[in-house]
Amino acid sequence: MTRALRVAKISAVEESTACSLGCDYIFHRNAQPIREASSAWASTCDRAGYRGMLFHDLRRTAVRNLVRAGVSEHVAMQIRGHKTRAIFGRYHIVSETDLREAAWRLAAWSGAVHAEPAPQEQRSTRILQTSIANQTATINPRSAPSEH
Repeated sequence: MTRALRVAKISAVEESTACSLGCDYIFHRNAQPIREASSAWASTCDRAGYRGMLFHDLRRTAVRNLVRAGVSEHVAMQIRGHKTRAIFGRYHIVSETDLREAAWRLAAWSGAVHAEPAPQEQRSTRILQTSIANQTATINPRSAPSEH
């Protein structure tokens, strides 16, 4: 991370988290620093319905949000402080939704689909139907010339 970016991040955090109690800590309880947050994190996740979520999972979320926002990998790597593509790849987990979206975009780009994107649950069905229709129209074993 560049020095300018680090200074900008610190300034933004300081402005948005100014403690009304006059303390210098971002994470605190009654102006006293929180030294161990694992039990608080676990109980908060349980109450929110995310049992077993690790604090470290937020790193993956940050990378996914950057990529989904259209930030280039190179810029996302610099923001997150990843020095190699391999480390960035550990945090950029591809989901089924990502794969369906990519298939939809490819089909729309290639002209296989001529409609606006459908709601997410309908996209994969439409792509599959379009793919099957295209294959049936272009590859019909009955009309293929014989090799004999």
